[in-house]
Amino acid sequence: MAGLLHHHARGLDPEGLDSLGGRLAGFRSEGPAELTQTKVRGLGEVLNRQIIMQITLGVVEGGLDSVRLGIELQERGVLGLSTATAVVDDKALGDTAGHIRPEILVDHAKGEVDADLSLVYATEFGNTTPFSVHSDDAPSVHIRGNPAQTDPLTRTLERQAAALKGFDPIIGGDNNVTQALADQAELELLHMISHDPNRTPNFVLFGNPDYFLTASGHTTPLCTPATDAASCFVQSRAFAWNHGDFQRDIVRTWLGVVGPGVRKLGLTDRMFTDHTDIRPTILSLAKLKDDYAHDGRVLFEIVHDDALPVALRGHSDTLSDLAEAYKQINAPTGRLGISTLTGISTRAVASGDATNDGTYTALEERIQDITARRNDIAGQMIDMLENAAFHDQKIDEGEARRLIDRAKDLLESETH
Repeated sequence: MAGLLHHHARGLDPEGLDSLGGRLAGFRSEGPAELTQTKVRGLGEVLNRQIIMQITLGVVEGGLDSVRLGIELQERGVLGLSTATAVVDDKALGDTAGHIRPEILVDHAKGEVDADLSLVYATEFGNTTPFSVHSDDAPSVHIRGNPAQTDPLTRTLERQAAALKGFDPIIGGDNNVTQALADQAELELLHMISHDPNRTPNFVLFGNPDYFLTASGHTTPLCTPATDAASCFVQSRAFAWNHGDFQRDIVRTWLGVVGPGVRKLGLTDRMFTDHTDIRPTILSLAKLKDDYAHDGRVLFEIVHDDALPVALRGHSDTLSDLAEAYKQINAPTGRLGISTLTGISTRAVASGDATNDGTYTALEERIQDITARRNDIAGQMIDMLENAAFHDQKIDEGEARRLIDRAKDLLESETH
């Protein structure tokens, strides 16, 4: 029976290793990190589909020599481990020369799928409107001349973005290029509006996480066939992972914190955090402050009480609830941001036609109302958290509870 060695963030999955019944001695659950992602990153990428590679693995004192494995993979020019599964066949284990000779089967090249939106728009809709993008899994779209949000050029490109089809080599079939859409009303809610209007996109296309989307400005030669522009969707081995989108696999990452005053909690996901929390937490630990207005808060849950400002010591459930509610309504990937992006905003931008855009107008006004309500609540919350962290002002429990209740009401009324 084949044992499956699954890709694991720290190397190879220990359960998969144990399934080999101890044949690969020395790599049990307690020590899978020896075979690190760096050493085996070549297992996931291939030069052609359905390649079978024979890799000779030396046996050192009854165990697997991970160093030799890494060297041998490098010598064979196999580059990058992604989400592929390596299959080790029991029948291939062991030979008369005293080597292990597993067959490693890799199904596909696992890199991103690249596509040129200029060509895809021209092929699928005959739309040659000039635009540029910040190339990404979720490209921001800048239309030449920066037309208004309700301009026919903008609305046509937005509606067509919702209908874009692509051929995805990873699944071997067609799917929707776009998974969410945001124009400037939603971008305001997501804190994505620049102070320079020329740098603010007309809209953002949040794509399928398999895709990396560019715009060359070229509208010929057209892709084939016109139904899904398959010839313009090309899988690349240059990059295995995408970023910049909203999907959980992309936006959920980790932060390592160590140093004086930091609790030894190990792995924890008890609280919602994002990048904006790093700066205030570092300043607080260093006993520093300045006049910068933070969007994040001190992660007091991971700090020893004696290293916290007095107003945050022995923090109550109210303080934790306040911080959590603040992040859920204010962070771009909090409940409110994700819900409005994938719900109200996407419906609004995709709706209507050249003769009737009433649904778009109504939903845009709703997003603007939600943003105003959110800003009022979140502004008072972060003032309270900042004042406690950097100005030694104790939390008003009653006022904090009222703000938490208002945040909950907003989430319950505007999320799904």
